[in-house]
Amino acid sequence: MHLAKVAFEKYFLRKVRKGTSEPAYERIVMKVLGIDKFRPKSAAQ
Repeated sequence: MHLAKVAFEKYFLRKVRKGTSEPAYERIVMKVLGIDKFRPKSAAQ
């Protein structure tokens, strides 16, 4: 399980650095794993 987690993190961080969009299957996997996206606070708050 540890190697799968490390591989997923490396894959995801590479995508973040490149700024590529997120396909539906990645959203599903992240939801299953309990990973939430970071949302910046809006200026109004």
